[in-house]
Amino acid sequence: MTYDYLVIGAGSAGLQLCLRMLEDPYFLEKKIGLLEKDIDSAPDKTWCYWEIGHGRWDHLIDHQWSQGFFAGGGEEIVLDLSPYQYKKLNAGKFFRFARKKIEESGKIDWIADEVVDVQFQDTVKIHGQNSNYQSYHVFDSRIDPDFYENQSCKKIWQHFKGWEIRTKEPSFDPNKFTMMDFRIKYNNSTTFTYVLPTSSTTALVEFTFFTPFMIDDHTYDLYLKKYIDNILKIREYTIDREEKGIIPMTDYPFYKNHQEKVTKIGTAGGWVRPSSGYSFRNSQRFVTKLIKNLKNNLPPHHGIGHNRFRTYDTIFLDLLEKHNEMGEELFTSMYTKNKIQQIFRFLDEESSFLQDIYFISTFEKWPFLKAAARSFS
Repeated sequence: MTYDYLVIGAGSAGLQLCLRMLEDPYFLEKKIGLLEKDIDSAPDKTWCYWEIGHGRWDHLIDHQWSQGFFAGGGEEIVLDLSPYQYKKLNAGKFFRFARKKIEESGKIDWIADEVVDVQFQDTVKIHGQNSNYQSYHVFDSRIDPDFYENQSCKKIWQHFKGWEIRTKEPSFDPNKFTMMDFRIKYNNSTTFTYVLPTSSTTALVEFTFFTPFMIDDHTYDLYLKKYIDNILKIREYTIDREEKGIIPMTDYPFYKNHQEKVTKIGTAGGWVRPSSGYSFRNSQRFVTKLIKNLKNNLPPHHGIGHNRFRTYDTIFLDLLEKHNEMGEELFTSMYTKNKIQQIFRFLDEESSFLQDIYFISTFEKWPFLKAAARSFS
């Protein structure tokens, strides 16, 4: 089977790309395929993002908040997000919605197969475990093996475990979520707790690491229990479900892995913001740009993910890599000296250069200057 476009991977990036292709008349006569090795197992994890007003996926979200909370460096502050809302979306629900939409359309082939090998000729030839395929252009969400082998790039791992808990008595404010709470920490590293309450008796509580190292599963459990006992002061609760995740926060040049007939997407395309680990909203934004590029006969990756913000990210990652103990201080400066709306604009790469200069000036200067010197010497 020969396709005009073949998407590898039914994650956030691949699914959002396929859904946009379904809606755009430009792709009406195009042959499109979506290749996913495990089409029957919907992912059981949480995606969160912020946006202003009504959003494209509001009919799928589980909950949204207009207020946040930050605790660090002895400070405790409430964050008024207006005009933003912070939104929680279950990845499995999104997967099932997208699959139903794609299969009902009859316009995109949903293929259950795993890629074994890729060869480049007049078309991209893909050898799968079950069959072979070819396409004039491939959108590939698989991370290049060079990323894991590369020793010159900075790598911080955002890794976490969450418990979705249910209490007997009202214990949460469902109108306010906890963005970062540093009051319970693992040794002297950048670790914090993240709390997403969906009712007065239910919440997802996650203990999160921004570290160059990994830990064993028991440690997550220990610190989740510490937070629930000592900070939330909840004695009776049940764990309805668990979720775990690992997100690379890195300055690895993913954009260099694009080829003439292969565009990397998602994490593999550098769509995860290195300094935060957020990616769902980036996928939505970059898919829009990618579609526009295709229609204008530009390389699909043109103008995506390689800009001045990557320079800022490199410096920030250097600090966390060399001085992981500074994480609480850095984030405390960020949240206490800047409005949350400015933080969101900066993380969305929508701030101006002058706004960036002001934002960066709110941090202690010498650590950043030293990190910049190390990163670009």
